[in-house]
Amino acid sequence: MGKIAVIAREDVAALFRWAGVRDSFSVNTEEEARELLYKLAKDPKYTLIIVGASIAEKIVRAIELITAEQEYPLIITIPERGVTPSKRIDPLRELLRRALGIEIK
Repeated sequence: MGKIAVIAREDVAALFRWAGVRDSFSVNTEEEARELLYKLAKDPKYTLIIVGASIAEKIVRAIELITAEQEYPLIITIPERGVTPSKRIDPLRELLRRALGIEIK
């Protein structure tokens, strides 16, 4: 079984660390988030990367590129308090469409 990583604001990353996800990272800049995402995506031990909505909005293109090129890790975006996620950020929907041939609306 693969590992889970989280990239999010400090408050969200801390909650995941308290819940037992050791590889929960907080980032401060867009560049830091993008570099960390590419680093984690290259590491075969990670099968799931959870990205907070506020971070995902800033690195949506990187998420799309990784999702299009690699089967794993699965990258999902989670909502955060005070952040309305963009409809554009939904790699899970695209993965289901490709894998199962179904469209989720």
